[in-house]
Amino acid sequence: MRSPLADPVDAVRMTALSFYAELLDEVLPEHDPQETVFRLLVSVLEQTTVEQSWMPLTYFSLWMTRLVGLLPDIAHCTACGETLQAAEISFSSYHDGLFCAAHRNGSGNLLSADSWQLAQRMLRAPASAFAGESWPRRRGTDLRRFALQSLERHLERKLKTAEALGGWEAEGESSETVVRAIHPKLTLMSVVGHCGLTYTGTHGSQFSPDMEARLAEYAAQQCKSPDEAVRDVVARYFQEEDRFMTAVKRGEAALASGEILSHEQVGDRLRRFLQP
Repeated sequence: MRSPLADPVDAVRMTALSFYAELLDEVLPEHDPQETVFRLLVSVLEQTTVEQSWMPLTYFSLWMTRLVGLLPDIAHCTACGETLQAAEISFSSYHDGLFCAAHRNGSGNLLSADSWQLAQRMLRAPASAFAGESWPRRRGTDLRRFALQSLERHLERKLKTAEALGGWEAEGESSETVVRAIHPKLTLMSVVGHCGLTYTGTHGSQFSPDMEARLAEYAAQQCKSPDEAVRDVVARYFQEEDRFMTAVKRGEAALASGEILSHEQVGDRLRRFLQP
């Protein structure tokens, strides 16, 4: 299996991959193969790229809500059973289900017509069917919020990576503020992938003025000089590369010896690999 970290990584993509891992760790029981979830994960990993992360995130969130039994009937009002009408649908932060205009809670959130129709399409088609569509970061925000609130309500805890993803969706949110919400390792990855580090040789690195300011802020937070911060980032990058290559070599050796992994074993290894 090809590692998700073998492809280009920026801060948003790293956060998306970490979200997959965190959610799987929280909702899946121990020693349960969950072949359907495995196939879902493989399908969204193929679509989660630096260029596009929001579509697979939306697809994964919606389908995980369904697979764990938390997705309500999205065609009818949970309160009265009447058929829902586009642009009149709402959901609550405190109650399961979708509601018609007559049963909308005062503090309820509206689910846009596009998101409601998108949910119906996603439940009938593979993730790859949506790859060619335009996916600005704002598209499906309300649908992702609906799915995440359903999951977190039943988990009885907030997902750290979901909080970070919400920051990326927000206008004007700085990368340091967002990534600080999750694991420090993701902050380092964002400096490498998101801040545009390029190498001019063995004697130094070049940053844009904005990235230099961010690096200086990061270095101050870590009580390091900018040069030490750069060395730290580069060292951790190569550590991640070494970890990936070691995993690949183990896999090649297992294949050569005839070892065959079950879906459960592959899923367990993938979750461990994605853990920060």
